Amino acid sequence: MHAGEFIRQRRLEMGLRPSQVEGMSHAFGGRVQDSRCYISHSTLAGIEAGTLPSLYKMLSLAYCLRLTDEQILDWYGVDLPAIRPILRRRAAAHPVDQQHIPGPAKQGTTFPFRWPSGPAPPKTSLLPKEVADELEGDKPLFRFARIGSRDESMLDILPPGSMARVDTRQNQVLVFPWTTMWHRPIYLVWHAFGYSCGWCQHNRSELVLLPHPGSHRPIATFSFPEKASVIGRVVAMWASPEDIPLELPGVHRIPLAEAHPQAG
Repeated sequence: MHAGEFIRQRRLEMGLRPSQVEGMSHAFGGRVQDSRCYISHSTLAGIEAGTLPSLYKMLSLAYCLRLTDEQILDWYGVDLPAIRPILRRRAAAHPVDQQHIPGPAKQGTTFPFRWPSGPAPPKTSLLPKEVADELEGDKPLFRFARIGSRDESMLDILPPGSMARVDTRQNQVLVFPWTTMWHRPIYLVWHAFGYSCGWCQHNRSELVLLPHPGSHRPIATFSFPEKASVIGRVVAMWASPEDIPLELPGVHRIPLAEAHPQAG
């Protein structure tokens, strides 16, 4: 078996569809601020057929498939544990001034306020309105939600413990022909059991909350608006206070008649 076949086998064992890998690679690229990590559906098909991916895409695959860098490189015939000490010994034999070795510029945190101390609570929670008031004034347009430490409903798109910025102006479930699940709007929803983030479908008097298919969490249905309400659309996510925010794709309004019949 070649490396692409190992990748396909691992993906199928994890129950991941190509669209899910595409979304997770986009999330990984956002976290490391490098678009070269993005793996489209067609690119994945080529890799699984035997095409040699770039190092960026190899590392992105390792993230999506829950592998280490050593494991993914080993599939491609690179014995990193054996190579690393050779490179280190050679570098140590000819020391140079480290200040003259070029490297990437370090970017500071762009998180807009102090990260909450302590671990995230088990369930997803909405931060106090005063947090947004301090940033935007008396009439804030955004709210912030902390994804619960046990809330894996959106997997790597909104990982447990992360922080989400929610645009409260976008509190209507939109229907439009998104091309991938990554482009489908994610909403923060209040319901009888607390708060949840997920994709939504509005069916007359019901609001359907759809989790990431890889999470194996059940679909939830609530009477709307009596038992649930949409706080707004998630527009950005921080996995940690040191991360640059991962901006989610924007929403373009399209007439309902042109929309995908299954979308919501």
